[in-house]
Amino acid sequence: MFEGRDAKAPQKKTFLQWSIFQHDTEHFSPGQSEFMINYRVDDLEEMVRKLHAEGVRIIGDIQVYSYGKFAHFIDCDGRKVELWEPADDPFG
Repeated sequence: MFEGRDAKAPQKKTFLQWSIFQHDTEHFSPGQSEFMINYRVDDLEEMVRKLHAEGVRIIGDIQVYSYGKFAHFIDCDGRKVELWEPADDPFG
């Protein structure tokens, strides 16, 4: 877990995680890559609406957890991409 600061509100802590998965994981499916990119976003629902309107293939529904919301799509290279609207408070 990596701690950072919000550029617009430096007093606010933010968090990122770098994770290694087993070589036979299905977590990156239906992507065609051995890794997945994760982006932090401020408004996940709006981002998903914009991507969908542009014809981006959204995978599944938005998932909600105590540490944030997640959505997935497939990029132009066939890679699964994860969008995360974090709830940083549980980590602080």
